[in-house]
Amino acid sequence: MADGLIIAAPSSGAGKTTFTLALIHALTQAGQQVQPYKAGPDYIDPTYLSAAAGGTPCLNLDPWAMRPETLANLIYPVGLAIVEGVMGVHDGPGSTAALARQTGWPLVLVIDAKKSAQTAAALAEGLALRDLDLAFAAFVFNGVASPKHEAMIREGLRSHTPAYFLPYEASLALPSRHLGLHLAEEREDLSQFLEKAAAWVHPALDIVQHAKPSQISGIPSLTQPKTWPEFGLTFAYPHLKIPENTIFLPGGYPELYLDAIKADPTFLPNLRAAAAADVPIYGECGGFMVLGEAIIDTQGKRHEMAGLLPVVTSFENRARHLGYREIEALTDFSLGKEGSKWRGHEFHYTTLVNSGEAEILFNARDVHGTLIGPLGLRLGSVSGSYLHLIDLEA
Repeated sequence: MADGLIIAAPSSGAGKTTFTLALIHALTQAGQQVQPYKAGPDYIDPTYLSAAAGGTPCLNLDPWAMRPETLANLIYPVGLAIVEGVMGVHDGPGSTAALARQTGWPLVLVIDAKKSAQTAAALAEGLALRDLDLAFAAFVFNGVASPKHEAMIREGLRSHTPAYFLPYEASLALPSRHLGLHLAEEREDLSQFLEKAAAWVHPALDIVQHAKPSQISGIPSLTQPKTWPEFGLTFAYPHLKIPENTIFLPGGYPELYLDAIKADPTFLPNLRAAAAADVPIYGECGGFMVLGEAIIDTQGKRHEMAGLLPVVTSFENRARHLGYREIEALTDFSLGKEGSKWRGHEFHYTTLVNSGEAEILFNARDVHGTLIGPLGLRLGSVSGSYLHLIDLEA
C-alpha cells in the first residue's frame, strides 16, 4: 500500500496548492515517483499538481461522494501519494480530515504566518489537538518574513511536531477567476513557475520521511485514467466510466469559446447529426449549456448552440450555485438507469433562463438531505444537467 501525506490548512488561501505543487515538483525532479491527488471536487488544482508531477494524472479522492471501493481503486500501490486537501482541514462532509481518517495518511498542516507569530503556532497546535485520531506529521509556516519572525513562531510552539519555515514569495501567487484558479496549461511561464516553486520548498523536502502507508485495503486498479477530447478548457473526472458509444461533453468554460464553438465547421453539426442517429450524448455543466438552444453572454448577447435540449442559459445575471448533491435518475440516460442514485456536485455561476418540454433527468438533494428539486433534461438520446457526477451511491 502506498505511502502518503495529505497537505491541509486551517482555511482556503493559506498556501496549500502552492506548497503541494512545489513539493511534488521538487520530489519529481529528485527522481521520486509521485502520484498526485486532490481531495474533494476540484478540476483546476489538479492541472497544477499533474504538471508538477511531470504529467502524471492527478486523481480526486472524495470520502463523501465516493464509495469505499472506488476510493480504494484510485490509490495506486506504487510511488509516494501526495494529496492536496480541500478548504479548511475540518470543513465539509468530504473534508480533508475525513480523508485522513479513511486513508490513515498523516497530515501536513500549512499555516499562513504572514500576519502573526506565536498565534500561528497556537493555531497549528490547537488544530493538532482538535482530533487525536488524526496524525499530524509536520507544521509548515508559510510567509515567514525573517529569522526573528521564525524565532517568535518557534517560541510559541509547545509540542515536538516537526516544523518547517518558508518565506513569502510573491511570484508564486496563483491568479484566479470566477470558478477558481486559471488552469496550469494557460500559463506561458509554467515551467519557470514550477522551477521557482521547487527551489522555494527545498528546505522542507525531508518532510516526506513522515509519510505513512494507506490503511485502505482492496485491489487497486492500475488502469490509467482516460484522456478526454478537448472541449475548451475541460472539467472531467478521469475515474468516471463513460460507455464507449457515448459522446460525453464535460464541463469547462464555454463562455470563453462561444465564437469559436459557433465558427467550428464540424463541432455543432456533428453533434446534431449524432443526435439524429440516436447516438447517446451526455453533457454536464458547460457541456449541458452547449447542448442547449443558446448561451447568453455577460453583455446580454445571445449565442446559438447545438439546440439539442430546450434550454437557454445565461451569464448576464450571475448567481453562484455550489455544493454537494445526492441525485436520483428519473429516467434512463447515457450513464445510468432510471432509479440509479449518484453523488456529485454543482458549481456554476450561470442561470437557466428558459426551459422547454423534455423529460426531467434528476431529482436532487443537498448534503443535508434538503430537496433541491428537478435538475437536467433528457430529449431522445440527448441528456444533460448542471451536475458533475462523481460516483454511484453506496
